[in-house]
Amino acid sequence: MVEYKVIDFGQAHVWDDSGVAAIDKIVLKLEESGKNIQLTGLNKPSSNLVNRLAIHS
Repeated sequence: MVEYKVIDFGQAHVWDDSGVAAIDKIVLKLEESGKNIQLTGLNKPSSNLVNRLAIHS
């Protein structure tokens, strides 16, 4: 059974590639342990940055 997790960024802003790298590290670690991760609440600039730079799926 795959566990489903949501990470809410509703009160956050991702400023640069180091922020994206931190998100990647968390998401990849959780995915390795069999969890399905959804990121929510990213504002448009943060979402664009994550979509452009992230390595997680």
